Amino acid sequence: IVLGLADALVEIAVIHAGSLGIYNSTELTGLAGIVAGAAASLAMASAAFAQAKQGFEGSPSLAAGYTGGSYFVAAVALALPYFLTRSMLVAITASILVGLSIIAFVTWYNSIIVGSRFLREFSVLAAVMLGATLALYVFGIIIRVVFGITI
Repeated sequence: IVLGLADALVEIAVIHAGSLGIYNSTELTGLAGIVAGAAASLAMASAAFAQAKQGFEGSPSLAAGYTGGSYFVAAVALALPYFLTRSMLVAITASILVGLSIIAFVTWYNSIIVGSRFLREFSVLAAVMLGATLALYVFGIIIRVVFGITI
């Protein structure tokens, strides 16, 4: 579950940010995240299944289901704000807040289980997500300008 969530939070957030740089539509941005999320959740599930077959004591099918399912749920949660508003700023802000909330929950849960420091771990994961999001937004703008996209 954590693997699916962690990967989805960064990957889907940056897909949304890159898409916002390219498109002038929150709906297209949300759809890009849903489509990419569906594809990536299948890829993550397949990888979890294959990894579990190589010595994991649990069920490969459950590992695949939990990993792929958590990925897709996170992708939908991050995409939802793009369908609820036409304002790009509101959509990306809400999506990032959803992502940060999920990171906070997973980090808090992990800090209890393994005894790690919540604030330090949260800061690192949040910085990765926010840094990648900013980088892909800029990349999307560059693509829009270079190719003259007006969608």
